[in-house]
Parts: sequence; structure tokens; C-alpha cells
Amino acid sequence: MKHVNMVALLAVLPLAIGIASSPQASSYPDDFLKWKEQTMSSYQAYKDERDKAFTDFLKKQWKEVDTQEGEVRDIKPKPVDMPVAKPKPVVVDDLPVVTIPKKIEPVLPKPDLPIASIPKPTTPIIDVKPDFDMPRGDRPRGDKPPVDIPTFEKPPFSEPDFDQITKTDPIFDQPQFNQPQLDQPQFDQPTPDTDFKPDRPIVEKPIIEKPAPIKIEPPKEIKLPEVKPKDPTPAPIVDDTPRIPPLALPVEPKAPSYTGKKYRFDFFGRKTTIIADKKLAKAIDRNYGAKAISKGWSDLSLSDYEPVLEQLNTTAKQYNLGDWGKVQLAFAFSKAMHPSNINAQSFTSWFLLVKQDYQARLAYNKQGVYLLVPAQQSLYEVTFFTFSGKRFYAVSPDGKPRDLGRVFTYDGEYPRAVTPVNMKDPLAFSDEKHYQRKDFKFKYDRQEYRLSLNVNPTRVNYLASYPQMDIDQYFISPVDTVTANDALDLFRPMLEGKSELEAVNLLLRFVQTGFEYQTDDQQFGFENYLFAEETLTMPASDCEDRSVLFAWLVRELLGLEVVGLDYPGHIAAAVAFSKPVSGDSIAFNGKKFTVTDPTYINATAGMTMPEVAGHQPKVVAIQ
Repeated sequence: MKHVNMVALLAVLPLAIGIASSPQASSYPDDFLKWKEQTMSSYQAYKDERDKAFTDFLKKQWKEVDTQEGEVRDIKPKPVDMPVAKPKPVVVDDLPVVTIPKKIEPVLPKPDLPIASIPKPTTPIIDVKPDFDMPRGDRPRGDKPPVDIPTFEKPPFSEPDFDQITKTDPIFDQPQFNQPQLDQPQFDQPTPDTDFKPDRPIVEKPIIEKPAPIKIEPPKEIKLPEVKPKDPTPAPIVDDTPRIPPLALPVEPKAPSYTGKKYRFDFFGRKTTIIADKKLAKAIDRNYGAKAISKGWSDLSLSDYEPVLEQLNTTAKQYNLGDWGKVQLAFAFSKAMHPSNINAQSFTSWFLLVKQDYQARLAYNKQGVYLLVPAQQSLYEVTFFTFSGKRFYAVSPDGKPRDLGRVFTYDGEYPRAVTPVNMKDPLAFSDEKHYQRKDFKFKYDRQEYRLSLNVNPTRVNYLASYPQMDIDQYFISPVDTVTANDALDLFRPMLEGKSELEAVNLLLRFVQTGFEYQTDDQQFGFENYLFAEETLTMPASDCEDRSVLFAWLVRELLGLEVVGLDYPGHIAAAVAFSKPVSGDSIAFNGKKFTVTDPTYINATAGMTMPEVAGHQPKVVAIQ
């Protein structure tokens, strides 16, 4: 019945608007104007029936649940001091030489690029102006070496004996000309000298008469007959020249203009601005309950929120954000609207995520309201509750864990809002322009190595916002392209020409001794797995952090397959070589993986840490 009424309302609304806009509208009674205002109000309220239905749903569909504390991955404490292995001598093996992949040319920031040194020429160029008053041989040549000019000997010349010359036919066919006979003036001829012999034969040149000049008469003027037009009105001139249509240049689409209040905030170091309707900034009533939440949803749904969703989507694409990045962006925007009200932040984030089709939910108790999201991956040390076998995790805008206890929540979904949060990182903030340098040094085989890597500070800050996950998510996480190519360039001269075993042992020694060791409790006060890029920037790291970094280096630089080894209280790695290698190993998927422990100081491939030598590890596949 409600649907029928809504259709009738929409059908009559254009007619009502047209009548009210006509000049005769003022002649209608006041009750018509009141009816028109009520109709417009009803249309605004029903512009999205989903919001109206969800508003009614939130008034009553709440039930009390017990939340559970976040799970801990490994209850066994890690060793505070790492054992040091007695280094084994370098063994010459018959493994193939490693092939280092070609570099993918990244665009490095200009401030961090070294200034190229221009080699000096071996022969300096000196600008010397020659003195033309000096003999050529005495002119200075600067510092240029003298040029050897070859000399040629002239062949001996013998004068021809003209007495022996007889007239013969020409060797070559030459054209014959009839020489004109000219009257020559008569002069007294000197007595010929019979002994005279000319240096060369005398050739008589023919004299050619100049032709008489040709007189050109100017052309006679031609008189055209005068034609009188029959019609005094001149005929219109028709231009039959083909016209080329003007080239239509592509017009760049204008950036959409938004109206409202500008909210500026820092998003992991990026200055970000979102323009929003002021009605969207309305905070939830502090009397937390079903009535306050239902009214709060109704208030926000009646605001002009669609432009905000567009801006959030555009910003997410610009920063290459995944699902977790979009959750963080909703948090950051909500904090800009409600700087000191974490409950309003949670409520607004919930509204924005639901409108983006995420399966977010809200819970409340007397202390406040809490955002709950399901994740495709397991999260640790995060409070959660379970509905229909699915865990909903309580995530907070401030990133701090929240102990909820008993809360009220609803079991239902807003239409189409059924997407769980995928925690995989699609290489967010890969467009960074300002990198930071991190210096390292280590020794291997009695030689010291130094290297300096570019790391992406924005990505490191963003990765730190992640809740704790299973170790495999850290093994498969991508690394910034600039950082990856820096590693390729810096390790290439160290690894080229080495066998697989030698190369793996060198990378082991880098991770074992290039970083200070501290447990997570010592460094953070809680268990905190690090991504590879975080490990490169932190002052210290422990076993799982080093294993993640080592596995990434071996896969990217050497192209060898790696797995993680999950021992009680310890994480290590193992490498599949092309040929069998002596030492400890484990079989997995039909292959032999040799133990490589990046935390066992000075240990080479095939050596297991004594503290875990008697345990069978769980193999973590890296795909």
C-alpha cells in the first residue's frame, strides 16, 4: 500500500510543481500552497525508500550480544637474545649461477638523484687563434699532436720531342667543326727561328661571330567588346569552393564543482580536501540507543551525501587504495568533521561505508557506539562478535583497541551492503614523490658491503595502520617499485657471478646482521608483525619481520621459490634450490626446501636454530 501511495505521489508531483510555478498560482487558496509544501517535504523524505525502511528497521531490530576479545596468534614468548652460529666456510658447489632480473626503470625523485659527473677529456681543447703573420710551420697548435701529412713524389717529366710527332688520326672520336675563314690583317712576319721549340703545343681558338640581336615588339592592345548586362541587378556570386569543416578539438571534462564546507585533513602525509553538505556533519545524540541511531541515520540520509561518496571514490583511485584504505579514508574524513568526538566519527564512518556497499554494522552500549566490519582475512587482537558464522571486528578511527563487553547490535543488512573488507594491499600510495634514504652495512666472506635504499614514507605510515593478520599476508604483500628497483641495483654487483647457494647466504647475512634485533614486546609493548618496507625503516626487528624481508629479497632478486616456517615462538624461511643442498630441509609440494633462518646470526643455508630444532614447523606457502 505504501508503494502505491509513493507512485501516486511521484505522478502528481510534476503537475503540482507546474501549477505552483504558474502566474495564476497566487489566485489559489493558501491551503494549496500548504499542500504543495507538504508534498515536496514528503518527496524529499521518500527519495530513497531504502533509507526509510532501514530507519524503521533500526528502531527495533537490536539484540544484546557478548563480544569476544581478539585472538592471539602465538602465546609462546620469543627469545630475547638470538643465538650466534659458528660460520661455516664457503663451499664451492655445482649449483647454477643466479640470474639477476633486469631493472624496471622507476621515476626517482629529483632531490635524491646523484649529480652525474662529466668525465674530463683526455686531450684538453684549447682555443688558440693563429697568428697569420707567422710562417705556417711556426704557428702554435695548442696541445694537439702534430698531424703526419704524407708526401707524394712527382713522377719524372720528359719533354716531348716535337720532331718525332706525326699527325695521326685521333685516338678518340671527336666532333669535327668547320672553322670559318676570316680575313686576317697582314703584318710583317719575323724570321722564324728553326730551333724554337714551344713548351706546349699551340692551339688556335675559333672565333665565333655573335648573332644579331632579335628585336621583340610589344604586343598590340586587344580591345574587348563592351557587353551590357540585360538585368541591371547583378547576379549573386556563388562561392563553389569546398569547405573543410573545422577540426573539433577534444574538450577536457571540467572537474566537478561541489558546494558545501571544505574539510581539510592529513591522510598519511597527503593533504586531502573533501567538500560536504553541512547536514552530513550532524552528530549522533549522546543518549546512545536504538532511537538515537535510527534518527541519526535518517538525518544523514536526508543530507546531500552523494557528492561526498564521489569525492571519496576519486581520492581512493588517486591513492590506489584497497578496501582497508577506504575504511581509513572514511575515518580520516569523519575525524575532520568531528575532531574530538570518537562516537560521532564511528557513526559517520559507518554511514559512509554502508553507502559504499560495505557490510559494516554498528553496536552500542552506554559508553558509546562502535563500528564493526567483517574481513576476508583473520584479524588478531581485535575485539569481535560472530553472526551466522561470520566475525565482525570492532575497528576504531583512532586505531586503538576498544574493550566493548556486552553491546547491542542488529542482525540485518542495508540493501546491497554485503561486501566484506579485503585486507590485501594493492600497492597503495605508489605515486610517492618524496622518498627517504635508509643506510645499511654488513659483512660477508671477510668483505664489508654498504648500501642505501629509497623507502616510501607514506606507504610505511599507511601499512602501520593495519591490524595484525596471519603471517602469510605479510609474505605476499607487494613492495614499493622504487624501493624494489633500488634493491636490484644495489645487490646486483654483489650477486652477479655467484651460485644460488652463495647468493642466498649473502642475503641471509645482510638480514641477520644489517638490523638490530628486538622482540615486539621490547620495541612496541605488544605483538606487531611488520611488512617488508616497515622492517627497512624500523630501528629493530625480530624473527617474522626478518623472514618476510628475506623471502621477498630471494624471490625478487634470485627468482627462487621460498616458503615460511612457522615454529612455536619463531618464524624462519626455506628456499628451494635447483639442486639438492646439504643441511636441514623440509619437503613441501613435492620439492625440497632448505632451511634458511634470517634471525640465526651467521647461520648459512641448511642450519636450524637449536631452540626449535626438535619441532616440526608449519609450512607457510607464499603465492
